[in-house]
Amino acid sequence: MSDEVLTESEATDDLSDEALAESDEATDDLSDDLSDEVLTESEVSDTESETTADENETPDETPDIDNNTAVTCSTLTCGANAHCEDYTGTAECVCDSFYQDEDNNGTCLETCILFDCNDTAWGASNDCSIINGAPVCDCDYFAGYTGTHCTECRSGYHVGGFGYEDECFEDNCEEAEDTFHGWLDCWSFEECRDTFGYAECW
Repeated sequence: MSDEVLTESEATDDLSDEALAESDEATDDLSDDLSDEVLTESEVSDTESETTADENETPDETPDIDNNTAVTCSTLTCGANAHCEDYTGTAECVCDSFYQDEDNNGTCLETCILFDCNDTAWGASNDCSIINGAPVCDCDYFAGYTGTHCTECRSGYHVGGFGYEDECFEDNCEEAEDTFHGWLDCWSFEECRDTFGYAECW
């Protein structure tokens, strides 16, 4: 009887050991499966992160610049009324003599010396100024001057005769018949009249 009980007990122990072994194997397999799944999810997450980073990355479209290429007067093209100088070690465009670029817009226009506002006219104050980079004449209105270069005479004044073509004189008989700068030469049977505000022969 004891031997039979012992045998049954041993059988029970064997079954318990076998069940325990199977349980351990099942646990190990489940753990391995879960680890594989976690690893797979981690790899997918890494892949998605890399893809997002690639999509968000802005491509470098800036062209390569050759900083070793220096600008010289042989490669620099200057506009009208200008030439290249490199006395300072840097090639740059500068205006020719009697031209200016006071507004620094890269265009060289005439200076007042070259533009000429008839400032040599006797008794007149015809002045020149550079306005917005361009020369402009301020003609002496009270001396009778007008026009782009102050070489024209406004109403009530008249351009002088030979040698005085750039000067204005009042349009009256005294000035018109002046020996030196007069412009009116009436016949012997005519006389000068300025009744209507200008000199004429009658």
